[in-house]
Amino acid sequence: MKEKIMFILKAIANFFVRLYKAVFGSKKEKIKNKHLFKRGGYAIAVIALVIAGTILFNMLVGFLADRITLEYDLTTEKKSTISKENKEYIKSVDKEVNLYIFAKSAEDYYSGGMAQAAQTKMFYTNNSEYYFQTTVLLEQYGKLNDKISIEYVDPNGTEVSAIISEYGTNYAYGDILVTCKFKSEDGNEIKNFRSLNISDIYTATEDDTYAAMGVTMYEIDGSNLETALTSAIASVISAERVKVGFIASHSRTDAFTYLRSVLELNNIEVVDINDTLVTKISDELDAVIIAAPTMDFAAAEITALGEYLSNDDKLGKNLIFYGDSSYQNLPNLYNFLAEWGLVVEPGIVLETNDSLHMEADYSTYLSLSATSDFSFISAGQYFASGYNIGLTASEDAAYAGREINVILSTNGTSALVPVKTDVSKKPEGYEMRKFASCAMSTESEFVDNVPSYSRVVAFSSVDFISELYSVSYKSMMDYDALNIDIIRFVTGVRDTSIVFEAKKLDATSELYVVSSSSAKVVRVIFAAVIPVAILVVAFVIFFRRRNK
Repeated sequence: MKEKIMFILKAIANFFVRLYKAVFGSKKEKIKNKHLFKRGGYAIAVIALVIAGTILFNMLVGFLADRITLEYDLTTEKKSTISKENKEYIKSVDKEVNLYIFAKSAEDYYSGGMAQAAQTKMFYTNNSEYYFQTTVLLEQYGKLNDKISIEYVDPNGTEVSAIISEYGTNYAYGDILVTCKFKSEDGNEIKNFRSLNISDIYTATEDDTYAAMGVTMYEIDGSNLETALTSAIASVISAERVKVGFIASHSRTDAFTYLRSVLELNNIEVVDINDTLVTKISDELDAVIIAAPTMDFAAAEITALGEYLSNDDKLGKNLIFYGDSSYQNLPNLYNFLAEWGLVVEPGIVLETNDSLHMEADYSTYLSLSATSDFSFISAGQYFASGYNIGLTASEDAAYAGREINVILSTNGTSALVPVKTDVSKKPEGYEMRKFASCAMSTESEFVDNVPSYSRVVAFSSVDFISELYSVSYKSMMDYDALNIDIIRFVTGVRDTSIVFEAKKLDATSELYVVSSSSAKVVRVIFAAVIPVAILVVAFVIFFRRRNK
C-alpha cells in the first residue's frame, strides 16, 4: 500500500513540475515552434497535462477512499459517524469478520426493500432515512478495518442456502449475520456467529391505533445499530463467553429486564432458572443473580447455593444479589449472606446529610466509593440509589477464610429505620452509621497450584440495575459499566476495554441535520472559494501567455 501511494504521489508531483515549466519556464525550455502555439498546440498540451493530473489525483483519492474514512462530520452534535470509543475498538479487531446483510444491495435496502419488509412484521416509520443511515454506518465498519468484510446477500438468491446450511437458521430481509472463524489457543477450530434482526437494529414504540382490531403496530423511532453491531463483533471474535443464571422463580423479573439487555449486549449469556424449588445449579454457569427477591429460599435451596459456590472445592463460581426494601422476610437467604460476611438488618436506610440525599427524600442518596483496590471503581466515584436495605460488612467472615471488601458505602451520616417510616422527614433519635451499598466477599483456594476464587457480591438496592437510574444519571454515574465490570471481575474476564451501552441514534437530528455554521462553510467553499481560485489561475495563465 505504501509503495502504491508513493508511486501515485511521485507521478502527481512530476505532472506539476512539467506544468510549471510549460507555463512559467525559461525561453530555452519552451517549445520553439511559435506557430504551434498560435494554432492552439500549447493549449492542447496544457489541457492534456491537466487531464492527466486529474486522472492521477482521482486515482490517489480512490485508492485512499477504499482504506481510509474520508468523511467529515458536519452534524451539530458530531454523531453522524461511529463514536470514538467504538471506532477504536473496531480498529483493534484482529480476526476476519464477515457481515452479511440480507438485501440485494444497499440501495435496495434503503429505497424501499427494508420498509416493505418492516411492514410485514408490523413495523413502520415516517422517516425512511433510518434505513439509509444503516447502510452508511455499515460502510464505515469496512473502512475502519479491512478485516471486516461487508456483503449484501439477496434473501431469495442461491447464496442464502449455503449460509443457512452452515449457520443453521433462516434469515429475513434486513437481518445482519456476523460471523468469525478462528483457532483457539489450544488449536480448536471455533466458528462463532450472531444475527441481528429488526428489533435489534431499530428501537420502536408501540402504536395502539389499531388495537381495537386486535392489531399492534410498532413505530421505528431510533437506531441501535452501532451498539448492537459492535457488540455482535465482540461476541464472535471471543473464544470465551461468560454465562450467568438468573433465579427468576425467586426474583422480580421486571427488575432484571434492563440488566438482562445490558448483559446480552456485552456478550454475556443469560439463562433463566425457573424451578419452583432450586435444588441444583448447573456448574456451567459462571455466576447466578438474585434481583429483588420476592420469596425466601428453602433449606434445600440454600444448600444448592452453597454447593454451587463450593463447586466440589474447586470454587470459581459467583453469586450477585440486589436487595429490595419492599420485601425483607428472607431469613434463610439473609443468614446465608451473613455466613459470607454480608449482613442484612431489617429496615430501610435514610441519609441525614443534606448534600447527599435528594430533596424531600431521605431514602434516595449518594453512595461513595469506599476503596480503590479494584479497577472498576475509582476514588471519588458515587452512585445514587433509593430504598436501600441495611447492608453491612461483618469481620466474622474472616475467620472462615473469606475476605470482605466494601466497594460503595454511605458517609457515616445515615440511619437504619423501620420500612414504613416517612422518608420525606429527617430521621431523629437514630444512631448514625455507615452502611454498605455494594460489598464483596471472596473465598480463595489453590487448585492444582493455581488460585481459584468464589465470590458473593451484594447491592443494597435494586436501583443499581434500574433503567430509570441508568438513563437519567448517565452523564454522572455509569451503572451499566459498574455492573458489567463487576461481573467481568468476579468471572475472571479481564478485558474491560469497552462496555457496550445502548445508544439510540435519531436519523433526523444526528445524521442529516447540518448545523447552520457548517452549512455556511460548505456554501462558501463550493460556491465561492473553489470557482474564484480556478478563475484566478486561468487568468494568470492567459495573461502571461498573451504578454510573451
